[in-house]
Amino acid sequence: MHSHISSTHKSYLDILRIIASFFVCYNHAYGYHLFLDQAADGSLLSWMNVCLSSPVAINVPLFFMISGALLLNKTECYPSLLRRLWRMVVLITAASVVTYILVPVEQPSLPHFLSLFFSGTVNGSHWYLFAYVSFLLLLPFLRPAVQKMTGTDLLYLVVLRTVFRPGLAILNFWLEHWGYAAIRLSVNLQFPLSMLDCFFCPIAGYWLAHKLCIERISRKQLSGWVCVLLGGCLIASLMTYAEGYYDTFTQNYIGEFGYSSAMAVFVLIRYFTEKVSISPKTAA
Repeated sequence: MHSHISSTHKSYLDILRIIASFFVCYNHAYGYHLFLDQAADGSLLSWMNVCLSSPVAINVPLFFMISGALLLNKTECYPSLLRRLWRMVVLITAASVVTYILVPVEQPSLPHFLSLFFSGTVNGSHWYLFAYVSFLLLLPFLRPAVQKMTGTDLLYLVVLRTVFRPGLAILNFWLEHWGYAAIRLSVNLQFPLSMLDCFFCPIAGYWLAHKLCIERISRKQLSGWVCVLLGGCLIASLMTYAEGYYDTFTQNYIGEFGYSSAMAVFVLIRYFTEKVSISPKTAA
């Protein structure tokens, strides 16, 4: 029974990895950028280009959620954590060195490389690796915190993020459109556990993987998760199209609900994977 549950657990995480990898690839494909090079003329094609790009935003949140599901449930000593960190440092360094060698630089030098390396600008695509290191560095403090976390605690983080990220961004868009000043929050008002993907998404992934009882999810709750997924993509698409209609298309709003859509995908894939894998006879 234990091995069956373990294989089921692994299988849905593998499916999530495939989904996240697909959207990472699509994010760098020509099709994703089609909406940026078009006019908001109201045509079906222009709407499709925007709507097909909005689900891409779940890619990185899904990867972070998978990391949280796997790592926040472990008991790990500091030497083991340092070895994990060391492997990431070696990976980032190797990737940065290769990029620095391949990309032409006017006056290459070790000080110049180190300056770019520590600022994370050798290659902009390496930002995810640096963010992942931030998560690893705080693992010893996140683990005991999330193990006592309730569903209400996660909902609190979700509400904070929704209000102060997409909520505030959408409000400011319409305020400025109507001729009012945008609301600018103090830089000292910060809550990284909710606002930063490298902390929020692993926390959410841990809770959805280990605290959420899939067997108790009703059809109504499952429909709610579908609405979260579709609603996030729809609002992101509408805001992106509104910006394109009144100004020019950007990626400012296309990813604002990536965190909520990723949570919905996580739950839906886990639900259907476990429902299919665990037959009544096996479960008994």
